[in-house]
Amino acid sequence: MISGTSQKTTVLWFFHGNLQTPAAWNGIADELNTAFPNVDCRTPDWTITDSQTLQDAARSFCSSVRESNHYTINVVVGYSMGGRFAFHLLLEDPTLWTSAIIASADPGTEVESERQSILQRDMKWAAELRSGDLGNIVEAWDSLPVFGDRPNAAPRELADLDAERLAESMVRFSKGKQESLWSMLAELKTPTTFVSGSEDKRYSAIGTRLASTSEAISHHNIRGAGHRVPWEAQAEFVDLVRHAIAQQ
Repeated sequence: MISGTSQKTTVLWFFHGNLQTPAAWNGIADELNTAFPNVDCRTPDWTITDSQTLQDAARSFCSSVRESNHYTINVVVGYSMGGRFAFHLLLEDPTLWTSAIIASADPGTEVESERQSILQRDMKWAAELRSGDLGNIVEAWDSLPVFGDRPNAAPRELADLDAERLAESMVRFSKGKQESLWSMLAELKTPTTFVSGSEDKRYSAIGTRLASTSEAISHHNIRGAGHRVPWEAQAEFVDLVRHAIAQQ
């Protein structure tokens, strides 16, 4: 960490996705620490919280960062569910965050019936997590169409997964409980790069729409990558984060 009143400390905050742990970011954080020894890479398990919604969790997290007055420059890096959390952080306290890199995250749907359907689906996943075989559930998760029949490229040890905590997160932070953020993100001022894989058509379209509606959001589509783009195209993703650091 850089100390001294005349110097600025840069903190990178990494937020993991569903059925992941903070360890998913270790390789990426190690690369960045090698390139920028004075940058503080933090990978909190942000899902360990009493908050029942992403909005409440973001409010609590922003408050805790504000209380740590040595964090001068804060850069957000979020993937999937962690990217949705990052969106909420940016909207909750815009001046706290200097920039953001968000991969494969959904700003939400305006259609109430769709939200209800998504919530019911996630409640079923939670019930399976509480009663089923974790290995089989992870295998079923990795077979979801959003991953495009690609093997999981992100580090993950089955023994590190807490089924009960995953079940709680699945419901608390379900897209079915998330209000649409599209109109609010259109007013965003924090420089944000939305990253998608070209083989992930749904989230590529989300990135295109976000970039067209917000002057603060740019879209970087990585050729050949899928939904887990930070790990499927790690070198290019790390370069994007390196660029964000260099701009500080």
